[in-house]
Amino acid sequence: TGTTEEPGTPATRTVTLRLDEIPEYVADGIDTGLRETAGGETVAEITGVQVEPSTVVLTSEGGDLRTHDHPTNRDVMITAELSVREATAGVRFKGDSLRQGDRVTLDLGVMTLQPQVQHIEPE
Repeated sequence: TGTTEEPGTPATRTVTLRLDEIPEYVADGIDTGLRETAGGETVAEITGVQVEPSTVVLTSEGGDLRTHDHPTNRDVMITAELSVREATAGVRFKGDSLRQGDRVTLDLGVMTLQPQVQHIEPE
């Protein structure tokens, strides 16, 4: 009450994020060093990117299931440094709780992504 600052202590957390089955041209645009800023401060910075073809499961004429690489879709694992608030209720990013399985929005200027949180490094 009486302040616009969120509760908790400012901190930085390394987070692993995942995007599944995105177009290759989008995956190609995700690069280390991209960042989201607010008020001149960096709130998220991509520090690592791993891109792999998405997997497609096909059934053969004989009924066997086989996996193949998708010709154009990619799965992307992103490592990012996020500016968070550590509070007794948990970790918060841009005012929302940050938990495994959640989706976060990253506005990187050239693109906006909504990856799923895979892992949050402990303090």
